Amino acid sequence: VLRPLYIVSHVAAVERKVGEGLDVRAYMYWALTDNYEWARGFGQRFGLYEVDLATKERRARGSVDVYRRIVREGGVPRDMREEYLGRYGLGEKLGL
Repeated sequence: VLRPLYIVSHVAAVERKVGEGLDVRAYMYWALTDNYEWARGFGQRFGLYEVDLATKERRARGSVDVYRRIVREGGVPRDMREEYLGRYGLGEKLGL
């Protein structure tokens, strides 16, 4: 739940700033796969794809579908805004 919420809220915030005239040329999610963080090792896992450290197998997390849809539709769809931002009252709190 947190990763999709993070993606939707951040892309929606970027869209709002673009609407206000900010020149934003790209948005990239931090990590395609789980990776090694120098300060914390492999403890934090925030990639769009989970990596099994023993087998190196990669598995898509649900957030892949969320990000894919945003990319394909050229922005956060209305129903996705309502589902993620509306559920937690973040749309109003963040001015989205």
